[in-house]
Amino acid sequence: MVMLLMSLIIIFLSSGSVYASGDISLESSMAELTSQAIKGDPEAQTYLGMHYAIGIGDSKTAAKWYRAAAEQDHAGAQMRLGWLYEKGEGVEQSDVKAFEWFQKSAAQGLESAIAALGDMYKEGRGTPQNTEKAEELYSTSY
Repeated sequence: MVMLLMSLIIIFLSSGSVYASGDISLESSMAELTSQAIKGDPEAQTYLGMHYAIGIGDSKTAAKWYRAAAEQDHAGAQMRLGWLYEKGEGVEQSDVKAFEWFQKSAAQGLESAIAALGDMYKEGRGTPQNTEKAEELYSTSY
C-alpha cells in the first residue's frame, strides 16, 4: 500500500523540487502534496484524496479533497467523489449525487465514469431506469 502511494506521489511530483532534489521520503512528499493541494491544485487535491481513501482509510477527508478538485472540474475527482456517494463512504449515501458526479465526469470523456453512468441508468439508481441509454453509454466506454 505504501509503495502504491509513493508511486502516485512521485508521479505527481516528478517535475517538482522534492523529486528533483532526490528527497522523496513519504513524509516530505506528503508535505509537498499537501502544500500544493492547499494552494488549490486540483491534481494534488485528487492525489491527496486518493491517499486518504486508499492509504489511510479516511473516506471523510478523502471526500473533502475530491470535492475541492471536483468543483474545479477535475474529471478523476468527480468520478471518485461519485464512488464515495454511491457507497456512502465519507459522505451520506446518495445515488442521486453519485449520478450527478458521474455525469459531470462522463461529460469530460472519462470512460470509467461513462460506464458507471451506464450502470446507474441500467439499474435505475439516481435516475429513472433506461436500459437503452445504458447500452448507448456502454457502447461508447472502453
